[in-house]
Amino acid sequence: MALDEAVLESAEPGGCYLRRYCWAGRSPHGATFGYFQPWACAESAARRRFPGADVPVVRRPTGGGVVFHDGDVTFSFVFPWPAPLTPGLVYRNIHLGVHAGLKMLGLASRLWAEPRPDKTLRVECFSAPEPMDLTHEDGAKFLGGALRRRRGVGLYQGSLRPEGFGAQPEMLWRAVEEGLALQWRTKFSPAKPRPCVAAEARRLDVERYRTKEWNRKR
Repeated sequence: MALDEAVLESAEPGGCYLRRYCWAGRSPHGATFGYFQPWACAESAARRRFPGADVPVVRRPTGGGVVFHDGDVTFSFVFPWPAPLTPGLVYRNIHLGVHAGLKMLGLASRLWAEPRPDKTLRVECFSAPEPMDLTHEDGAKFLGGALRRRRGVGLYQGSLRPEGFGAQPEMLWRAVEEGLALQWRTKFSPAKPRPCVAAEARRLDVERYRTKEWNRKR
């Protein structure tokens, strides 16, 4: 979470940055939940998912519901976000990119377009698809994400569930990388965060994302 925010705040104009999360330790890893979601709801959902396990539950800088990180392909994408583009259109464009990447590798997906009957926030992100989420042909959601915009730069944090594909996570990650590169007309090259970005991420880690003040603020 801290590194995503640090990259967002330091992104160069016009730059695109794609990062795959690497999880330490054994599964299950834990849960993240949206900026506007109550801590009690997220903690309760994590207890139901991981009964008897002591897992980290961390508030994201983006919105959305609870996401369980126990084998998902987790990634973040920082990109230019011009003012005329609405969040819905940006969300759609990101998922269209991943959809194209999956198609190039022979993996089927569907861009969910059916409207929700209500506008209430779902506690768990993958309980049902939202408009413009990616689903399997049977309607089961496998990719969802959340957004944040700061000074013309966007942050997308996404989770892709591998169940139902019959493909290794590395293949799914390749689809994400190639699809977003195609959609944004860019090329991603391996790189480490600049020292100033890494230092800011360490500060945010200690002063924000590990604190009760941040995680239990609602």
